[in-house]
Amino acid sequence: MLYLHQIHELAPETQAAFESFVRDDWLPVVNSHDGSRFAWYGTATSVARFADEAITIVAFDDASAFDRFATAERESAASISLRDRRTSVQTRLLKPIDYDPWTAADTKIPDGPQEGEAVAYMHDFVPPVTGQMRGYIDMMRERYMALSSQELSGIVLRTSWQTVSGGGRMPEMFNLSEIRDVDALVALIAHEIPREYKEMGTWMWEALAARDQWTTRLARSATWSPVK
Repeated sequence: MLYLHQIHELAPETQAAFESFVRDDWLPVVNSHDGSRFAWYGTATSVARFADEAITIVAFDDASAFDRFATAERESAASISLRDRRTSVQTRLLKPIDYDPWTAADTKIPDGPQEGEAVAYMHDFVPPVTGQMRGYIDMMRERYMALSSQELSGIVLRTSWQTVSGGGRMPEMFNLSEIRDVDALVALIAHEIPREYKEMGTWMWEALAARDQWTTRLARSATWSPVK
């Protein structure tokens, strides 16, 4: 599988119109292509964002499906309309890492909008130190995935993907982590991480050897997003 991840920056007061266009017009166009599925729509919440932003994820069965989609939609009326409704876009092409929970769960992508409760997420891009992508992936697999539910504090990893070669400005890992309850969200915002979780030998300490910067958004899936 390949995933086209895009962050669409929007002009003020246009977020609702953009969302309606994606749901009613762009999603059916994406799904009309063999091997392509519109998977996820979300927004950066007002407490943690750079501007009015919408986040979309489109899934492709393989590189051939992506190529067919990209070729057909490069200058289509729907693609032009999508571009005209935003002020800028960040685009990444991603592939699952071997421990990816989305893949392990055999996540099914419905063929249209699915009404339900919105889900809160931590949305993270992590560019490891140059040359340390493999080391960081190994640490995620061996250390982070072994953390207890108490150590994770109600935050559960849903996806762990990395950019394909040439799929972004730099090699990056993308993690989307579900915030399972309100208390976890409040704790995340209002309280410092316990000191014992950051001491020498812990995941948070050792991970800094492979990554020392990241970009985190608090995001929320749309109530109609095919995958919540």
